[in-house]
Amino acid sequence: MRVADLDFLTMGMRSRSGPPSRRNISRGCRCVSCRGCGRKRRTTSNGSAHPPEDPWWDWAELRGRYGKVTAAVLNLSGWFDDAYGVEGAATNFNGLVQARKGQASPRTNLVIGPWVHGVPSPTNTHAGDLDFGPNAVTDYDALVLDFHDHYVRGIANRFANAAPVRHFVMGANEWRDADPLATGQPRRDALSRCRRGGGQRRLQQTEPATRDSQSTFTANPLEPVVDTYDTPGAHDYQGLESRKDLLTFETEPLVGGSVGRRQHRPRSSTPPAIVATSTCG
Repeated sequence: MRVADLDFLTMGMRSRSGPPSRRNISRGCRCVSCRGCGRKRRTTSNGSAHPPEDPWWDWAELRGRYGKVTAAVLNLSGWFDDAYGVEGAATNFNGLVQARKGQASPRTNLVIGPWVHGVPSPTNTHAGDLDFGPNAVTDYDALVLDFHDHYVRGIANRFANAAPVRHFVMGANEWRDADPLATGQPRRDALSRCRRGGGQRRLQQTEPATRDSQSTFTANPLEPVVDTYDTPGAHDYQGLESRKDLLTFETEPLVGGSVGRRQHRPRSSTPPAIVATSTCG
């Protein structure tokens, strides 16, 4: 193995006393310190009983703790990664960059590809129903090993001069590099709600002549909106637009850089209400 004998990196944290045992790793032990640390262990076997944002997960929360992370960190995700996603990878990347201001290098990279959750395939170019072409594949093992070789062993490979951010642009089906450290803060554009003929709900960057003051829907817990596809990835969800318990908004093609998304908690007379947001090319 090319990553050998220096610091052991795991889960974005550095172990100063040696690597955790194989047994602890396979059980998903909360404690990522070394053997014999004596700290109370908690395995992820109970995780299925706790929904996202449950306080039980606070032990794995990195927000607010980036200043304590001393290891180099590779943040990798896919546009269709529902389990971790772009939000998790980008949040951790930005948090580390902010915490390491003033250092010679932030020692963190962000890679986002057209993948679902899990290790990207070196041969599969599909994510759901779409084929993103030969550029979509990546050698995950080589990527991770090169990252460790550079930051742990000091080898001058592709990460010596790589841009901090590398992302796959769907549609163009090509990789692009970005350096937020050089370009400064990203541009933030506000989108305003409006309606067009036929009651079509729109989001637009220009201020509409008449604002759409509110959008309402009535949800029936006995008839929930379900994902009709068994696999993650790109799928055609246009059929959901006809549902009366679902709101959809359209925009003009979004250009000029990466697209972010924000979730809103609706006002509901019968909580809890569950809202999912998504962007489609």
